[in-house]
Amino acid sequence: GAFALRRGFRLEPDAAVAIVEDVFTTGKSTREVIETVRFNAGRVVAVGSIVNRGVESEAFPVPSRSLLSLRVPSWTAEDCPLCARNLPLDSPGSRWAAPR
Repeated sequence: GAFALRRGFRLEPDAAVAIVEDVFTTGKSTREVIETVRFNAGRVVAVGSIVNRGVESEAFPVPSRSLLSLRVPSWTAEDCPLCARNLPLDSPGSRWAAPR
């Protein structure tokens, strides 16, 4: 269940690593990759994304940059307008994608 380097891939001790994502949504995946790099003796020097959907730059322990920032509103279940209308919700994203 934890991120790991692919078989045969390794980092040189103290290797400088920049992590680049397609989208920052919560920052969880990026923080998991940071920990994986550190566990494998690498040194994360920066993180970036193509799109930032609302993660604050202070959310990461290293400098972060994004090409585009989009503010995407979110609500608690009690305040969700779709929930109030009993509309079904979905969870798009690769973390929840069905296996092919």
